Amino acid sequence: MPHYDERRRRNKLSEPILLSVNIRIIKLITWAMVHLIGMWWPPHTSILAAIHASLYLSLAAATLYYFLQSLLEGPGYVPMGWKPAREEDTQYLQFCSVCNGYKAPRSHHCRKCGYCVKKMDHHCPWINCCVGHENHGYFTLFLFSAVLGCLHASIVLSICMYHAINRVWYVHNGTGREPMIYLTLTTLLLTLLAIGMAIGVVLAVGVLLYLQIRGILRNQTTIEDWIIEKAAGRREELGLPPFVFPYNIGWKANFKMALFGSQTDGLTWPVREGCGEYDLTQVVGNTRGSRGWFPRACAVPTDDLCKTKPD
Repeated sequence: MPHYDERRRRNKLSEPILLSVNIRIIKLITWAMVHLIGMWWPPHTSILAAIHASLYLSLAAATLYYFLQSLLEGPGYVPMGWKPAREEDTQYLQFCSVCNGYKAPRSHHCRKCGYCVKKMDHHCPWINCCVGHENHGYFTLFLFSAVLGCLHASIVLSICMYHAINRVWYVHNGTGREPMIYLTLTTLLLTLLAIGMAIGVVLAVGVLLYLQIRGILRNQTTIEDWIIEKAAGRREELGLPPFVFPYNIGWKANFKMALFGSQTDGLTWPVREGCGEYDLTQVVGNTRGSRGWFPRACAVPTDDLCKTKPD
């Protein structure tokens, strides 16, 4: 097996490639839509046609904007050397030997980013950084606009392809009111590729969007799903009452916090009544085994780097 540093170098090289692929997919689908809408339902022919074209272009622009915001904003990182305001609270926290500081509640160290990430959800190679506290809302809106835009595109492009294939029949047997779609071999192949890409985005990204919305409504990250699942099994074995997730403060407040992350600094979090600020952190300490919380093949946070602070 390749050495860890070699695998890390390969990841660093591959993620900018995925970033470029992402932008190229957006460009291809947008080009196909603009090219074919001009023949199928030209925007200058009616108000409805103009609204239709504007709707897609708005979704395409929103997809690109939220994609770039997710990338440029970043997830938010725990300051190097961070520790809680009260010294006695350090007993509930793990110490990260890489960042030389304590990990704030809900934060995890990411090998690829090289920092402890606030409210880390997962590391996304498509945006070349983690999804966390500060860009979670942008990332979710990116997924939402991408799914809607590609759903729109897949329907319109399929209709245009149907008209293009049957163009000769319409010439001889049509009423004369059917739209005439002209495609060369190159534009035909590019349009087929765009349709395939659009449908793929709807299916794959749609599933991810569902998981993200479900997590946001519960204020629970992907990593915390794993932690709670393991904690539930351990507490059931010991005959303890079910664990109450402390950060679920109601779906409306959860949704608002995810979309407007500036309401909290990502280091301290509001908790539901009857719960403590470090309840989840203590569960993490009690449920970790020698292999951590995750399957060996799961490349998420690197909490093996987080050890008890030396004396």
